[in-house]
Amino acid sequence: VCFFAAVATTGVALGTLVGIGSAPISAGLLEWLVQGQRPSKRWVMATCLAVLGSALLLGDEGGWQVHWGGVLLALGAGASFAVYTVAGRSLLQAVSPDGYVALAFAGGGVLLAPLLFVSDLRWLAEPRGLLVALHLGLIATALSYVLFGRGLARVQAATATTLSLAEPLTAALLGTVVLGERLGAAAVLGAALLLIALAWLAWPSAKSPGAPAPAPSPAQQARSLPSSGETKSL
Repeated sequence: VCFFAAVATTGVALGTLVGIGSAPISAGLLEWLVQGQRPSKRWVMATCLAVLGSALLLGDEGGWQVHWGGVLLALGAGASFAVYTVAGRSLLQAVSPDGYVALAFAGGGVLLAPLLFVSDLRWLAEPRGLLVALHLGLIATALSYVLFGRGLARVQAATATTLSLAEPLTAALLGTVVLGERLGAAAVLGAALLLIALAWLAWPSAKSPGAPAPAPSPAQQARSLPSSGETKSL
């Protein structure tokens, strides 16, 4: 809700940049304050580089209209996504990634259900509108968040949020290949910086702190205990 309101208020480019650019920073701070996991230098540098690349990539569209109400809404959207990611990383120790995503979106659907009674839904009766709704629901939301949830189970929340900055890069590449759009020099530089930052962050490193190891299952704990015969011999 905050993201779409921000885009409507301050424009697509600025609203998207503030929304997705603030999410990794919010996630890193939240993970540090709540869970005590201090961000690594590698994450800080890669995130700064990725945000800079996103700014150059989205800034090439031009027409930025700074509306502080819209900027605050975009910051709220980024913070909300950070809370979703950090909370999800903690809950994944008890539930499956698919189960967490289903629970989160079921709850969100219940909260947004009253808007159905005050919104104009006539566009859903048109074939094009129905196809757009199916695409947004099945691919842009369900599939993407299932993949995000499974990835979140393997990396830290701040890292997962930074890697989600691949979204504007993918959009730019699709616009160039599918729609024949041409990127300016600043956008090309931004795309290159964003690609380097994401590859750097995703590259495995023994020195970088990985995701915490999952807790052993009760069966594994039972196997690790000495048997009664071994206990008596001791």
